[in-house]
Amino acid sequence: FRDCVQAWKFVRKIEPELPPLATLESLGPSEEPPFPKEKVLANSTSQALEHCKRQERLNCIASRASDLRSRHLQVAEQRKERKATGLEVKREHAQKHAGTDINHVGSVKPDDPGSFQDIRGQKQSWLTILAIAGFAHCLKEEMNFGKLSCRQKNRHIDRHSKDIAAKTIFCGTLMRQTIEIREKLTLPAAVNGFALLSCMLAKKVHVTQRRNHAKVMSFCLTSWSTSGVLFTTMKRMAHGIRLLQRSWREWRVKLRKMLNQVTSRWVALERQVIVRELREASNKSKAVETLTYENQIALKRVEDHARLHFLIHEMRARRYFLLPKLRIWAEEQQKWEATSLQRKREMECIKFLGGQPDEELPLFLFVPPAPSYQPDQLEIVDMIFRARKGDHYKNIPEDCIVRC
Repeated sequence: FRDCVQAWKFVRKIEPELPPLATLESLGPSEEPPFPKEKVLANSTSQALEHCKRQERLNCIASRASDLRSRHLQVAEQRKERKATGLEVKREHAQKHAGTDINHVGSVKPDDPGSFQDIRGQKQSWLTILAIAGFAHCLKEEMNFGKLSCRQKNRHIDRHSKDIAAKTIFCGTLMRQTIEIREKLTLPAAVNGFALLSCMLAKKVHVTQRRNHAKVMSFCLTSWSTSGVLFTTMKRMAHGIRLLQRSWREWRVKLRKMLNQVTSRWVALERQVIVRELREASNKSKAVETLTYENQIALKRVEDHARLHFLIHEMRARRYFLLPKLRIWAEEQQKWEATSLQRKREMECIKFLGGQPDEELPLFLFVPPAPSYQPDQLEIVDMIFRARKGDHYKNIPEDCIVRC
């Protein structure tokens, strides 16, 4: 800090001293002119101070506004007068120029460029120009209307129907013809004629289609006379195969369901058999078993894959041996139906003769029960014992397998 103070002292000593202050008169006269004293004295009077009041200022502003408005009106009138004078001058100049052109029409030479002697002078040139322009406009409208499609033409006529009726727009030959055609088409005779024509065309188209179909059928019958027999035979075979596949899918689900039912019954009966065997074994011997009760039951059960293999072949054999029983049952069913029908006819004859039958059907006439290959409890228990001894399921005779 001391070093900083010493350095500051040295700097103060090096800087020069400030010059002394001087008066304004020493600086010389100012360039701006002095304000007049008369205005200063006039503004300091009481009359000048009264002008600064609110009401006086409002009156001053209103007078200025009225003066400005009158000035604007005067300027507008002067502009109107100048415009009218300019128009008058232009009109006089145009009249003089037109008079000189009319007087000098005969002095134009035929070789001069732009001469209109073929249309009787320059005074009729503007009529010719207007006629040409009108003709070009009409031609353009006619060409544009001719390029439109039928639907667009009808829309154009509908959109400008009022103007066409009032003749405020150009109506060319094509448009008039279109309007005439539309009016003729709306007549009752035209409507009836179109209906008749549409019916005739529809009938002709229908007859043509029928003839084409008949030609196709005739061609098919003649061309399929040799290969058609083979084709229809293959179609019948394919249809039979599809029916067989469909029936097999349905029976496969049913067979799986029956197999599951037999399996659940097998498991329940097998547990009962094993529990009974364990009780008998425990009553005969007093030895202590190391395994739990459930483990002993699981140990004596038939394995799942062996049980499934045994049931599949066993149920297949039972279905095969059921076929003769089904045939006998079908014969008994036919006999029962014939007997029932004969009994009903006898009862109807008795009623017709006025008698009172005791009973419609005899008590001993029952519907023959349908045979089933589903095993009962004793048969399932027999299956369990046979499966324990080995794979001793029923076998289908070999001669039947060879015939199939």
